[in-house]
Amino acid sequence: MQKIERVYLGYQLILLFNQLLIIAYFGYESVGGHALQASDLFLLGFSTLIVMDAIYIGAMNLKNSRMLARFSGLLLLVAWFFLWSADGQGMAQTLLSFAGPVVFYSTVRFGLAFLFQDSAYKLQRQTDAILKISLALALLVRGFGESWSALMYLAQLLLGTVICLYLLWMHRSRVLFVLKNERKPLVASVSLGVVLFTGYVLQFGHDSAYLSNSGAFLLLFLPLFSIHGIAFRSRKEMPALHLLGSAASGIFLAALVAMLSAAGWALRWNIAEVFLVIHCALALLLLYGILRFAGVNRRGAMNAEAATLAAEGFYVRSLRQLKREEQLRRDFANYLHDEVLQDLLAVKNLLHKSDNPEVRRIIAETLDDLNISIRHRMQEYHPPLLGRLTLRENVQKMLDRIRQTHPMKAWTIEFDCDDKLFLVEPYNLIVYRFIKELATNAFKHSQGSRLKVALTQEREDVKLIVEDDGIGLLLPAPEHVEKKGGQGRDGEDLTPFSGDGRHKGLASIREQAALIGGTLKLERTLPSGLRVTIGFAMKGEDSYAHFIDR
Repeated sequence: MQKIERVYLGYQLILLFNQLLIIAYFGYESVGGHALQASDLFLLGFSTLIVMDAIYIGAMNLKNSRMLARFSGLLLLVAWFFLWSADGQGMAQTLLSFAGPVVFYSTVRFGLAFLFQDSAYKLQRQTDAILKISLALALLVRGFGESWSALMYLAQLLLGTVICLYLLWMHRSRVLFVLKNERKPLVASVSLGVVLFTGYVLQFGHDSAYLSNSGAFLLLFLPLFSIHGIAFRSRKEMPALHLLGSAASGIFLAALVAMLSAAGWALRWNIAEVFLVIHCALALLLLYGILRFAGVNRRGAMNAEAATLAAEGFYVRSLRQLKREEQLRRDFANYLHDEVLQDLLAVKNLLHKSDNPEVRRIIAETLDDLNISIRHRMQEYHPPLLGRLTLRENVQKMLDRIRQTHPMKAWTIEFDCDDKLFLVEPYNLIVYRFIKELATNAFKHSQGSRLKVALTQEREDVKLIVEDDGIGLLLPAPEHVEKKGGQGRDGEDLTPFSGDGRHKGLASIREQAALIGGTLKLERTLPSGLRVTIGFAMKGEDSYAHFIDR
């Protein structure tokens, strides 16, 4: 069994263990715990729906996505929060007082990580610090009494809400981008949540006991369910129900819950016993999925995935192709780091056994040069975009590194980019690679001294301009230039590429730009130099779904 399969099965066993804990909880409640009332049905039913969603997400996370694992874990934490809310006495009340601040903190952190695709954003460090401090204070004041605890919890809620609203306003262009491209799953999830909540209030709003903690429904259910709608809008049935089909799976689960509830009513089960049986059924379904995955025919699953890919559109296929290329580069970089570099270091450690000082010096220099060469190659195949830095900061560090590799050339680099500019995956990596290739070409071939890089965004339209003051682009022959109109005027478009290294790099960039529906334009500048302009429309219909499932 491969590592990825072992990790997947390990997480499924964690979900199964959580189900056993929930079964034990309802078993205790049915025997001698707090008598659950009809007014607790909302919280218990909501908790059960969240657990089912967490199980579904865990089952669909075949690639062991870190974001999906975080999402599933957050849902389980929220489910326990509502279970303890339904009890509200003794140990449950104590756990609830600690869970409230943790649930709010975790939800805000995950929501921001999802919105910004787990990359850096302006004021991120300050936001993280404030959220952590408010969480720590909300937990520490528990020792000063319930009044102080409630007051600090309220302060945490207000502070976190204000911070989120401010960040959403500051990065409103990204928010509008998400709302525009993900409007269908957002509208569907929000509409469903509002309808369910409104129906419940109209039916049971006359009794305040039925509305206890129902406000948390809007604070937690709507954003989390919206994220689920975005991430899984193109998904089908979970693997455990694969043989049934998508529509039949939903009918099966609904019928299962209805039949168990009817049996409980007929047999005069109490509320805890009904939910005990429901969670036992979910545990058996989860166990079936684990056993089925352990013995599944992987070749059949791969053929099904290939059939799905063939039915998708050009843009999705192009996006998948780019992501596959990035995965290959990442694998190659890992190979160089884990295998080749480790062997080189081992050889270097054996140098003390050599008696000839000159030989030792040559071997050491060769290994050092090879070490540097391999590390540069790793960065070329998979650029190290640091998550704690914004795209502008990552590009600036990359340009500084390129300048340091050419210390004999007195270059001036101007980089113009808004710190709030955002590019969703995989556009951030693609643009990063474009800039690196163009800047490296300028340093190596242009014979200039000034480099200007400008990255701008107007809604979905992204434009990258890289300009130098070097010798410009040399075309193959004067008659060929005449045909294309290339006579050296400022702003003239230079279309043809010759066979040298710089032109091969530009041809590769043009191919990459075409894959994302973009264009590349080459222009001569006065008195000398080359301007490269790349433009494309950033499409986000599948970006967040691809991001969370990477």
